[in-house]
Amino acid sequence: MLLRRLLVLSAPLALVLAVEALFLAGVWEPLAEPRSHAGTSVRLKRALRDPGVGRIDYVTLGSSRPEYGIDHELLAAQAARRGRAHADLTMPGTHWTSVGVLVRWLEREHPEVRGGVIALSVQDLAFTYNGYYELGILQPFRRVDDLGWIAARIPFAMHDVASYGVVSALFAWRDDVRAFVADPALRRERIAWQDAHADAHHILFGNPESHGDMCAWGVDSLAACDRLEATSGDGDAGLRRQCRELRERAATAP
Repeated sequence: MLLRRLLVLSAPLALVLAVEALFLAGVWEPLAEPRSHAGTSVRLKRALRDPGVGRIDYVTLGSSRPEYGIDHELLAAQAARRGRAHADLTMPGTHWTSVGVLVRWLEREHPEVRGGVIALSVQDLAFTYNGYYELGILQPFRRVDDLGWIAARIPFAMHDVASYGVVSALFAWRDDVRAFVADPALRRERIAWQDAHADAHHILFGNPESHGDMCAWGVDSLAACDRLEATSGDGDAGLRRQCRELRERAATAP
């Protein structure tokens, strides 16, 4: 009777551990939202594993700043003239913790990589992580032995569920799973479109497409935000968010 009770009590824990192992192994990656941070990492991971890519000698790592601020296609072409392959591994939101996990992944999966460039801004030297959403960026590249690396840089807080992704792959994918359950048909449609347009060579050696134009509003002063906010359109939601952040900083800046 005691053994039966122990088995009944331990069954839910065993189930949770089994699901955790599956998520850590990447079972959810094919269903990840393509437009999310994790979805971007999954797309990059697939490109790096594409058999047509071949050897990679050098890489560029960093956030959206170097992603859009560097001519990756030109850099790759210059490297190719010298018989080398230089790949663009920049992703929006990337910071020190995700850079470290990605480098550890490259050591395992692409040991031929000789070195690379980590492109930074001044703000990147202030913190070791960029917020708990960075867990989505590194999740597809992490392994169980990366836990110590991650936990040393992104703090786990018992009162904040968003931080549980530091120690759990299941919690790292929690919001993505919840969004999938809310509208699985839309998710499958987006995944099908992404799969149909995926090009490993372009992802690694081309330039990303930009659907916004901040230069149309100006970049010299906060007056650009006045002009932007006077319009009504959903296409510039990212710039509107940046303007809110800039105004908050300007209000407290010395």
